[in-house]
Amino acid sequence: THEALHTLSPQFMSDETDYNDAWDQEITYESDGDDYTMVSFGADKQEGTTDDIILVSGEFVGANREGQSGQQ
Repeated sequence: THEALHTLSPQFMSDETDYNDAWDQEITYESDGDDYTMVSFGADKQEGTTDDIILVSGEFVGANREGQSGQQ
């Protein structure tokens, strides 16, 4: 995860960058080689809830990984 995030944006991230979110949880990263998904589970630290912070190829999609609004 750390190597992938550093590769994604090396000018903004040093090797010492902390890849945890504001709630001290690891930010997850997945890629198929073309698109990527970065996820913070938000304040409740639980996956799939409305406070998740999800970026798909730079676009905020909320808690719905299909690319729709984060409303559940």
